[in-house]
Amino acid sequence: MGDLRVHPPGLRTAAREAGPTGREGAAAKPDARPPDARPKEPVPSKVVVGKTSLTFDPKTCTEGRGLFYWGHGSCAVKVLGREGGHCAFEYTEEVEMGATVYLVRVPVDAGPVTVRIDNITKDGSTYDWPVTSFPLDKAKVVRHHGASGFVSERVGDTDAFVTVHPAENRSEMAPQKGDAVKFRFELFDGPKFKNLLPGAAFQPTAEFVAGSDKVWPWLRIATGGMTVGDRRRVEVPAEVAEGAKGWLPAGSRATVLYLEVGLVSAGRPR
Repeated sequence: MGDLRVHPPGLRTAAREAGPTGREGAAAKPDARPPDARPKEPVPSKVVVGKTSLTFDPKTCTEGRGLFYWGHGSCAVKVLGREGGHCAFEYTEEVEMGATVYLVRVPVDAGPVTVRIDNITKDGSTYDWPVTSFPLDKAKVVRHHGASGFVSERVGDTDAFVTVHPAENRSEMAPQKGDAVKFRFELFDGPKFKNLLPGAAFQPTAEFVAGSDKVWPWLRIATGGMTVGDRRRVEVPAEVAEGAKGWLPAGSRATVLYLEVGLVSAGRPR
């Protein structure tokens, strides 16, 4: 049986002119409906930035960025796209040298997304502050940058965050995708990183291929941007410390691993 093709009433097609269905080689004529009768595609829109505000339409804006500065920091959005009737975007709110990055999802028909600086009153004081059209308490915190330079980043879809303390790069030898990389670790007994953890594994190592999905998720966060020779201190919740929990002393009930990680080498696999 040939394909069944249904043509809208009143629309003359090449299939009708060509005779019996199934005849090949007949090309369809252009849509004969007047322009006003054809389905209208939404016109793509952009993020519109004012002096101390930004806005975009989640129904028509599928990508783009916007940023404005104000007296105590900045506000920015990065539109990621639409899925399942929602628009997803990152919202970054920087205040007094610290910043928080949120992942936000809003219905596409919820109306314009807006961020503006406005007067708010709290605890008897009135001051300027970012005001959003979306509830931040419903958004997902992805990353937090502290004023002292540390960064806390969420591990995948968990509620755990890896905290990375600032450290200078010691070389320009940054691993490239596909490089074999080797890390060496030391475990400390607390957040001051003064004393080694008694009974812990002695300078354990781990080797991976850069860019591989086999790299432990927490380690990918902990070592981002490192170059060969760098050493960095990180705090990793035990619940997400894949591969590293076995370095703890036997019977340890530690909930956080305080690690110093060093990038020993990086190069093409042998």
